[in-house]
Amino acid sequence: MRESNPDLVVCGMGLANPLEAEGISTKWSIEMVFSPIHGIDQAADLAGLFSKPLKRNQILTSKTLVTH
Repeated sequence: MRESNPDLVVCGMGLANPLEAEGISTKWSIEMVFSPIHGIDQAADLAGLFSKPLKRNQILTSKTLVTH
């Protein structure tokens, strides 16, 4: 999996923290179970589930640590 350099990994909560520590964006699979996605009306909600971790990672990696 690491060799393929994925944009996002959907995984269990136990795997998310180690992967995040390696710089891999994750999404908890349990969130897919409890998300009320029924048809086209909630398509934006489903897209948000996948885009939010990618946006967060982009924001975090674009900021630089400033030390004085």
